[in-house]
Amino acid sequence: MDILSIEQLKITTTIGVLDWERQIKQMLYFDLDFAVDAASVASVDSIENGLDYAKVSTALQEFVEQNKFFLIETLAEKAAAFLLSTFKLTWLRLKLTKPWIIHNAKNVAITIERGSLVTT
Repeated sequence: MDILSIEQLKITTTIGVLDWERQIKQMLYFDLDFAVDAASVASVDSIENGLDYAKVSTALQEFVEQNKFFLIETLAEKAAAFLLSTFKLTWLRLKLTKPWIIHNAKNVAITIERGSLVTT
């Protein structure tokens, strides 16, 4: 199995539990890894046989921007479920980063993996 990645995808949304956070949009960063069969896709050299990462990026951006969240854990779970079902993925790793939210820390982030890398 091979892994296709999208790194540092910037998306803004309303996220947080504090009153001031509910009043603004905050920039988030998504790092996404997807299980793919690169050899199979490469053999026909056609996007129809592969994962269209432009469509994935656009769909995730629309999903995140159209919703509001309190917790990064909630957003990570909902985003993963959305991507898995929409694009019929077998496995993904999603890292969600909320920058500069804690004084003296560059980021707060959560990384989750859903699905299975094992094929039958």
